[in-house]
Amino acid sequence: MGVKVFVPRVTVSGPERRQRLVEATVRLIVRGGLTAVSHRTVSEEAGLPATATTYYFSSLDTLLSVTFRAYFESFIHDSHGQLFSAVSGRAQRVDAVVDGFYDLVESRSEAYRALFELQLVASRRPELRGYSGIYWERQIQSVQDLLGLPAASARAVIALFDGYLVAFLSTGAVPDRGDFLRLLEALIDAETGEAENVSASPGPGAG
Repeated sequence: MGVKVFVPRVTVSGPERRQRLVEATVRLIVRGGLTAVSHRTVSEEAGLPATATTYYFSSLDTLLSVTFRAYFESFIHDSHGQLFSAVSGRAQRVDAVVDGFYDLVESRSEAYRALFELQLVASRRPELRGYSGIYWERQIQSVQDLLGLPAASARAVIALFDGYLVAFLSTGAVPDRGDFLRLLEALIDAETGEAENVSASPGPGAG
């Protein structure tokens, strides 16, 4: 029996068959990347007639655009993030972020591989960047809310997370938890120390 691959649950408005076609497209992208997607493969994956994709979507680009949006939204609303909502205290929340990373790194690696691939495609297609932009802004806001950091530091935390994840995807080696924790704490400590220095600095005309 093969290893079960995590596939994000997507939601699309419209007829049930339209939803099935987008779900099928997501499964194909997660398993084989964008090159696995065609009118034929999507219809077959969805268990629908070969004409289904052209009936519900005017072109393959239209299907991909709808899929991009649904995929990014699925990560925005990922219920995994709700596990942190009951955690109190910054130290505990930092541990929760690290634990969350190690829960995801292997079990959802293929889904994240597909997410990175879609982001690269969006970098070359301006009409798709809006979906990626919404995803990034929501991720930044989530980290700000969780760790009490400003936007710039939240971006650094996400960059650390994504960097380690890309390293895993490209090498297969799970990064050391202690290293990840120390780097995350250093980012937060740097921000906290800067804030304390600013608050302790003498005001204009002091001295």
